Amino acid sequence: MYLFLVDLKVAAGNRKEFSQTMDAIVNQIRSQTECVKATLCQDIEDETSFILLTEWTARKDLENYIRSDRFGVLLGAGCLLEHPLSMEILPYPNVAGTEAVLAMRR
Repeated sequence: MYLFLVDLKVAAGNRKEFSQTMDAIVNQIRSQTECVKATLCQDIEDETSFILLTEWTARKDLENYIRSDRFGVLLGAGCLLEHPLSMEILPYPNVAGTEAVLAMRR
């Protein structure tokens, strides 16, 4: 599995257009069968800071997405941002789930 994180800081006055654009982008990502999860998270202390988190079954699927026109749309949304996109790819082969977390609490 691979996480792809995109840090987004919206420029003042662009929040409404950003929200509409990201709604369409996130829905497009979710429609891809190779994508396990796509979530847009907003910082509760800064309403202009967001993180787009996507989860992919294989690196090749993520790479195909990054090469796609759909990802190009996300890059194009950069004109609505205060800062350039910041992106990270995080592999996580050894994931522990809820049961492991609860076991730590015992």
